[in-house]
This record gives sequence, C-alpha cells and structure tokens, in this order.
Amino acid sequence: MPAGGGLEEAAVAERFPWPSLKSYVTVSWLLLATVLGHALHDVRDRPVPVPAVPYGPLNEGEEPLQPIQPTEETAPLAWQVVRAALEDQLSSWLVLNWLISVAAVLGWATVSAIFGRLRSPELAALKERFWNLVFYKFVFVFGILGVEKTDEAGAWLLWLTGAGLLLMLSSLSEDRLSFCHVGGRRP
Repeated sequence: MPAGGGLEEAAVAERFPWPSLKSYVTVSWLLLATVLGHALHDVRDRPVPVPAVPYGPLNEGEEPLQPIQPTEETAPLAWQVVRAALEDQLSSWLVLNWLISVAAVLGWATVSAIFGRLRSPELAALKERFWNLVFYKFVFVFGILGVEKTDEAGAWLLWLTGAGLLLMLSSLSEDRLSFCHVGGRRP
C-alpha cells in the first residue's frame, strides 16, 4: 500500500457534500418515526385471533380448555411494533441507520466533553482515520466475509461502529497526550 493511501480515500470523501451531524440525526429520527408509525399501522391492522372459549357452563364430561399460550399476537404492543419494523428489510436498515446516528451523537458528545474543541490537525487526523476505517471495514464485511443477509450485515455494522468509536477515541487520546507531552498548550 502506498504511504498516502488513506489520504486518497479521505480526499474523495471530502469532495462529497455530506450533511451536518445535526441534519443527519434529524433525518434519522424522522425516518425512525416513519418506520415505527408504519409498523404500528401494520400491527393494528393484523387480525386478532379469537380464542376458542366455551360460553356458559361446561357440559358433563367436557374438560376446561387450556389457557392460551403467549404468542406474537399476545405480546406487548411495543414488542409487536419493533418486531414488525425489523421484519421489513428497508425498515431494518433505517433502524440500523438510526442506531448509528445515536452512536455518532454519543461519540461527538464524548469527544466534546472530554477534549473540548478539537484543533484542526486533530480534526483532520480524526477524519482521515474515520474514512480509512469505513473503507477497510466495508471491504472486510462485504468483500472478505461475503455477508449477504441483512441481519448479519447489521450485526457486523453495529459491532464495527462500536469498535470504531472506541478506536477513534483512543487515537484522539494518543494525539492529545502526545501534543500535551511535547509542550503544546491545551486549547
């Protein structure tokens, strides 16, 4: 790999008009609300099973019916809505997108709380590491592992998001520590 391999991916990513974190999170929340509203509509439109319960007293020789076992239809409404939202492939990707936006907000809040405002070299290094991570993990998940199922891809994406967040925070900590150790002032 050439020495500047990561810079090329970062340069391509810089040319794309990415939305701000605020607009990305807003759109993610709106999409999640749409998905949950659609799932709620689907759950409420499902036919409710009617249990076979005899009316009136039991005749001689009849045994009482066994109680109804809990099923999908008797689960709490919130659980039914989540299950309905995750059954559809597009909806599950939108829920996954929302989870990643929540991770981005938590990561940025952690960075802001611990490090304050980032210097421009720290921000540039963080962007370069981020795009390297995105590129190489995308190649790993879809190229090397050959993940084709949505749930597997989602699980890998969530795992790599958490691992990438920790990697970014640790590399930012190293950069800040080396900056403070060399004798630079903290902004």
